[in-house]
Amino acid sequence: MVEAQRRRGGEALSADSRARSVEEMLCDVGIQLVAIATPSYSHYELAQQCLREQRHVVIDKPFALKSEEAAELIRMARERKLVLAPFQNRRWDGITNSAPGDRERGAGAAGDVRVALRSLSAAAAS
Repeated sequence: MVEAQRRRGGEALSADSRARSVEEMLCDVGIQLVAIATPSYSHYELAQQCLREQRHVVIDKPFALKSEEAAELIRMARERKLVLAPFQNRRWDGITNSAPGDRERGAGAAGDVRVALRSLSAAAAS
């Protein structure tokens, strides 16, 4: 979890699952996939950083702000044989409160899930 979000969400995570930066998070070799749900202007840079560190990436739409950026990310993922996919962040929808089949499969069926959050202020964009 990136430092800016620590106060809001850190209570739910153990102390050893927090990171103060994306760089620190990427040092954890146990993290294989990164979901990018940050302001649109940051998608390209963050995705590049994660792909360079051999992480699979899903990116909240818009995937990239420029078609050239999207093409570069796709090229990087293909070269590294990594998954790169867009998604629509549904965190405010009631449907995201539980995964389908949780009761049938039991807790922990998805494996060891880790969460990383990043908050960027509008000031950082300028």
